[in-house]
Amino acid sequence: MMISHWAKVRSYSSTSRSGKHVLKIELEYQDPSHMGFDMKELDEMIANAKTPPKRQRRLALPAPEEKQ
Repeated sequence: MMISHWAKVRSYSSTSRSGKHVLKIELEYQDPSHMGFDMKELDEMIANAKTPPKRQRRLALPAPEEKQ
């Protein structure tokens, strides 16, 4: 991610818990349209991000076959 040249970094912080790491960035803009451009770019990044596939639960034994 690249911070646009019209944004000023106001503050940032990070936390790590249970193997998850979070970075929070607060940006300040003079022009709301510039903020809108950056928000649109972030929305596109989120939409294009690949989410890991959900793991399927497997039974320890195969399901019993039905007798007719």
